[in-house]
Amino acid sequence: MALSKDTPQKVLGGHYIDYPMVASATIYEGSMVGDNASGYARALIAGDPFLGIAQKGCVETTAAAGGQYVRCRVGTWRQEYALAGALTDIGKIVYASDDGTLTLTAGTNTPVGRVVRYVSATLMEIEFTTCRAINYLVATANDLEIKSNDDLTLSAGKLAADKVILRAFDIDATAYVNLITCASHATVPSVTIGASAADTLAFFGHTGGTQCAHIADATTDTSTTTLITKVNAIYTVLETYGLVATA
Repeated sequence: MALSKDTPQKVLGGHYIDYPMVASATIYEGSMVGDNASGYARALIAGDPFLGIAQKGCVETTAAAGGQYVRCRVGTWRQEYALAGALTDIGKIVYASDDGTLTLTAGTNTPVGRVVRYVSATLMEIEFTTCRAINYLVATANDLEIKSNDDLTLSAGKLAADKVILRAFDIDATAYVNLITCASHATVPSVTIGASAADTLAFFGHTGGTQCAHIADATTDTSTTTLITKVNAIYTVLETYGLVATA
């Protein structure tokens, strides 16, 4: 349950950062601390980026944010924390549903670490990792699985409209753009390379004719016959100049 008093924790490793607090906030010692999306710390709410665990209770009494700072343990460290589970839960991702409740259920909760040791049915040793200790953040209600060796699996979720999108930052546009979009659970799954099917190479369905219709060409006629004719014409020119030879 959410904390209502200071709750000291047994800690191994880590270091500290002082974060400015949101206005009129109370954060208890031992609390999971979240980012309110504006850079200010608060008692974690499910979905907040994980800033760390409060090392001392702190109350922001002013109406403006940033008047008080809460000291948080940050980075990567191991710590025993109340969590119901079993010996078989070692290795599983741990989530926070509020500032004092950990769970093995993803849902809309915040990922905060991983189980590394079973202590009892109600207590686990957890390796916590804050979002600012690494240069990436996993915060999603869907499934992200990175297997050992050479496998990468991105699962798009539970709805037919859900997609997996690989994006890259465009320094000219100063914005992220789509590189590859994969539809999920559709009757005819699709893969789009680029921003949209209208102006990029895309593959829809499994038949050659369907795919061919979405491959950009110099002419508006993208039928299979037209494409074959163009390829043959290019081949004939290359053969004329001796660049290719007929077997």
